[in-house]
Amino acid sequence: MSDSASRVRLYAAAVAACLAIELIILAWPEAKTEADGRVGRGVSGEIAGPVSLSQRFTATAPGLRSIMFYARPSGRAVAGPVDLELVELRKDDRRVVDHRRVDASEVVAGDRYWYRFDRILGSHNRVYLLTVSMPETTPGSGIVVEIMKHEYGGNPPNVLYFGGGDRYGSLRFTTEIDRPTMLERTIAYLSKGAFGKTTILPVAAAWVALHLLGLRAILTLPDVRV
Repeated sequence: MSDSASRVRLYAAAVAACLAIELIILAWPEAKTEADGRVGRGVSGEIAGPVSLSQRFTATAPGLRSIMFYARPSGRAVAGPVDLELVELRKDDRRVVDHRRVDASEVVAGDRYWYRFDRILGSHNRVYLLTVSMPETTPGSGIVVEIMKHEYGGNPPNVLYFGGGDRYGSLRFTTEIDRPTMLERTIAYLSKGAFGKTTILPVAAAWVALHLLGLRAILTLPDVRV
């Protein structure tokens, strides 16, 4: 095989690799909103009476609709209701998104609990504060929740509050949230333009044509035998 033919094969492989990478990127979903992992797990102090736990976090995508966390009894049994509150922290004020009271036995019935609320369409890049409390429960009959002993950055960063002060780490949680792919986000972006969805077809055609022209240029190199 000639050097030119080898070069063509190398270029063709490079173009194919580029296409594969582009397709992977286009199919890659939005990052999750969560703080979880196998390393660094721990347990909070007891949530009962005046002692509550709050977690500040930034939603990474639109459509936030539930938060899952891990709770269990602090002692032999739980008593009383668990108050769950989700607040949006805005620049100049705060807005209560959801507040409800759930029986403690329901919260600790499984190894995890899903706190579900109405879907928030515009949650992307908004800052929220989740608070778990049991104001009517005496110490010894409350709950504890799993935490992650890591720093979680961001702007603003995730912050864990317990017993009135901020603490190292984060509540161990994950969310149900829309995770559109890059392709879906690109289509949505193009659709917002002056020509709406009619922009999508020529952009897609130009993208395909660009790769075809690249391949044609490679295959028509002088002195190449294929």
